[in-house]
Amino acid sequence: APEEVRIPQGTRVTWLNCEGENIDAHTSTSDAGVWSSGAMTSGEAFTHVFDEVGRFEYHCEPHPFMRGVIIVE
Repeated sequence: APEEVRIPQGTRVTWLNCEGENIDAHTSTSDAGVWSSGAMTSGEAFTHVFDEVGRFEYHCEPHPFMRGVIIVE
């Protein structure tokens, strides 16, 4: 959350798994193959720097209904 984020070019975005222990791992996975966090368990984080302007949609591999978009301006 949130589902959509607007950021300036060059911004570093960090995803953090805030779920409690014993909950399935999550990922931040680009729909276009630009990045993939791999499985993140409770408390783990992944960071990606957005150097290019554009619209970047992503999802969670184990939970494909979890979706978001980063809009780089």
